[in-house]
Amino acid sequence: MVQFAPFAAWRYDLSQVGELSAVTAPAPYLIDEVARERLYERHPCNAVRLVLNRAEPGDLTSHDRHARADDLLRLWQCEGVLIRDHDEAIYCSVTAKKSDWQNDENRGNCMAQGGASCGSYTSFD
Repeated sequence: MVQFAPFAAWRYDLSQVGELSAVTAPAPYLIDEVARERLYERHPCNAVRLVLNRAEPGDLTSHDRHARADDLLRLWQCEGVLIRDHDEAIYCSVTAKKSDWQNDENRGNCMAQGGASCGSYTSFD
């Protein structure tokens, strides 16, 4: 049986980052190298740095990229770039191709067919 549990999400503090569109990124499987570089240039706190961190000079393994992303997450939390919701909730989102949202009929179909993305983060430190 599927179980859903509410959790307190982390959100960008818009007073720190400005426009939300500057720090959000598409799903990682939709991001190629060119798109990743554009997202890196868009804002120093763009989510792509967490979900698809690029290799940097000196990296020996992919673990280095993941450790850097983890360090960024913790830094952004400490600096208040990311703030935690006070209350727990269930968060749902709809994902659709941009082309599916270009006319009203398809937009309605996307909303009807959209799925829920729910989860929680557990630190294993």
